[in-house]
Amino acid sequence: MTLRIGITSDYPVGWTPQRPYNLSPREMAVLGEMAKGLSDTQIAEALGITKFTVNKHIGSILIKTDTRSRTGAAVRAIREHLVD
Repeated sequence: MTLRIGITSDYPVGWTPQRPYNLSPREMAVLGEMAKGLSDTQIAEALGITKFTVNKHIGSILIKTDTRSRTGAAVRAIREHLVD
């Protein structure tokens, strides 16, 4: 019989230094552009993707970072040094 002890963490499941909040590399790129204050259109142009795709990534970022707005996600990214 194996005894499992629950370990609590301040980080969500899947968090690693390389993939904080289990964000994909593309989501990290979008988050970085959001933290710079770029609009969806500007992010799309900067990353060579459509505005629709940017919106989908932002939705995933908000869910994964447990934030309610793009501003909240950008602030969290800056405070937690997730972006340069």
